Amino acid sequence: MQTGPISFHSRISRSPKTKEPPTTLEVSRKSAEPKSPVISESVTLSSPVPVKTESAAPEISEKPVAKPSVQKSAPQFDLTGPLFAEVPVTGQAEAPYDNAIDSFLTKFMPQNSMPKIAKADMLVTDETRFPSLEHGTRHSVSRTERPDGYPDRGQVPDSWGGEYRPTPYTSPVVEKQPAWAEPTDFKEAAKARAEKVGVNTDTLSDKKLEELFPSYESVQVVDGQLRNPRGPTGITGQGLLGKHGENTAADPIVFRRHTDPDSGETKLQMIAIQRQDNGKWAIPGGMTDYGESVSATLGRELREEALGDSLTKEQADKFDQSFKSLFEERGTLVYKGAVDDFRNTDTSWMATKVQMMEIDKTDANKLGWDMKLEGGDDAKEALWMDVTADNLATFNANHGDFIGKAVQIWQKQNGVAVRRDGVVGTSD
Repeated sequence: MQTGPISFHSRISRSPKTKEPPTTLEVSRKSAEPKSPVISESVTLSSPVPVKTESAAPEISEKPVAKPSVQKSAPQFDLTGPLFAEVPVTGQAEAPYDNAIDSFLTKFMPQNSMPKIAKADMLVTDETRFPSLEHGTRHSVSRTERPDGYPDRGQVPDSWGGEYRPTPYTSPVVEKQPAWAEPTDFKEAAKARAEKVGVNTDTLSDKKLEELFPSYESVQVVDGQLRNPRGPTGITGQGLLGKHGENTAADPIVFRRHTDPDSGETKLQMIAIQRQDNGKWAIPGGMTDYGESVSATLGRELREEALGDSLTKEQADKFDQSFKSLFEERGTLVYKGAVDDFRNTDTSWMATKVQMMEIDKTDANKLGWDMKLEGGDDAKEALWMDVTADNLATFNANHGDFIGKAVQIWQKQNGVAVRRDGVVGTSD
């Protein structure tokens, strides 16, 4: 077992998924072909942590390297109950599940029955820092990488001014003005936003523009132009992004405790999806629709990317609402701010709000959900993944850092520790 410090190398972007997870943490939100790991920003995790316990579906793999060996079947639902009642899948016999026994094992198991975990073996500790999640930290991916079609970023300076001359670029896809894109002319986009909120459009000062284009991080408008809060990128314009300024997404981190059938150890797992666009593993998140609450986005994206496409409209709506309610009741904020995405430009950039929560069989039973996962929408694969140092190193963009921060919070909430191999125990 590795005992020294580990580094998470973060990348960010938003889009489809792909299969085999690497060993360097990368994340990208929706585009481009897989690339070899490139370090953008690193976070040194000085130690690991403890956890809870819960049974899991047999198709779960400890590492995302190979597809689950068990034949997948779409989640089964029925609309006869208050939410969903599970419909037995013909040909697949499953042992009856005893809620009382599971509840006792997962929630009331004596602390001394869990392994003692030394601080040096923890996945993260209270002292672990995540520089890429600190507002104002210079982005790396946004200054060095770019999707197909983008112009070369050139030599990007650390700060604005001087001889810096970014290359203008807006993708032809955005120029065609799909429903999700604003007018490519910034003044027209500002006027459209102002009219929606009843603001006089005759004169729009820099201060008024800042109000019309809000940001999780301090937004700047200089001489009538927006500025990326994480510094120059070498390119100006919208690129592949639909909005000027901040393009906001939501990322739901859903944990569960799973008892390993071989070792009998409890491991912390999370819902992970493999993107279609670059094949990297990621949190099942997506863009927030206009006027949509973040909690609604969290529920919708979780269902779209991790539960397949087999649900009816009525089932999907009920599931979205149920997960939205769970996030509102039990969700914990992990991060909100800019994301180091390779689509970013000086005037358009990705940002996200990350929330986490833990679910168990009781929650799943209320939903009539068998806790099985299936990739849907732009997800190539979806599974319950062990939260380990090796697996976090395979995640797209900043997602590894998001998860590390979530584990740090989860440990404090539950008074346990998570080891680097995902095992939950008590701190030494």
